[in-house]
Amino acid sequence: MRIILLLLAVLAVCLLAYFIIRARAGSRSTPKPYNDVRRDVINRNTSEDELLPPPTRPDGLDMRLPASDLHAFKALWPPTETNRREYFALYSKVTESIDRELSAISRDYPWIDLLPPHRQLIYIVDRFEAEVNNGGFDQFFLNTSGDGAALLPDALRTLNLTELASMVERANAQFPGGPSRDRFDRLTQMDALPDSAREVWSELDSAFYDLDIPFGGIGEHFGGKYILDHLDDFFLPR
Repeated sequence: MRIILLLLAVLAVCLLAYFIIRARAGSRSTPKPYNDVRRDVINRNTSEDELLPPPTRPDGLDMRLPASDLHAFKALWPPTETNRREYFALYSKVTESIDRELSAISRDYPWIDLLPPHRQLIYIVDRFEAEVNNGGFDQFFLNTSGDGAALLPDALRTLNLTELASMVERANAQFPGGPSRDRFDRLTQMDALPDSAREVWSELDSAFYDLDIPFGGIGEHFGGKYILDHLDDFFLPR
């Protein structure tokens, strides 16, 4: 009898440990729904915490890459299966230089309106592609990437991506009056949207993933060609 009781006690302890481990693993692996993330951000933003007016762009700020990178970039265009690793490394240097430029303007917030127009276009298109690929239109609007949503359709048409520009316009149209270019205001807008808005975004997510995009993706292919057409905005003089 004692042996049976001992075995039952051991079994009970094992089962308890099993369920505790599962519960902890589940809490670590399950991300918060976008609604909860949005509410957390809104709750953290009181009237005292709202964004300050845009800073002033520092005089002489120049984050363009050296001419040696320009020659390498031109030599590797267009991206192929063979050269993609080298080409992507150079394309990433361009986008990282824009990130550093934004950080030099303000470490607290990416003030995209203070970027030169051609660099701004590459930034908003690149961030859009990354966010939608990672978490759909909901994530795109949720993060600071959505600050460029109102500018995005024209940027995509500049890259001759007319179908995608129309998709973004449809996504933007779910916001009455359009998505705010201020993240806090946009999150407040999102909190009031009906479920039908997210149903449209989910439909557009699927359409986005089904797009026939040339090798290299939107940024690397179309953005890369745009960079080559505006070399002086991305590289120092040759």
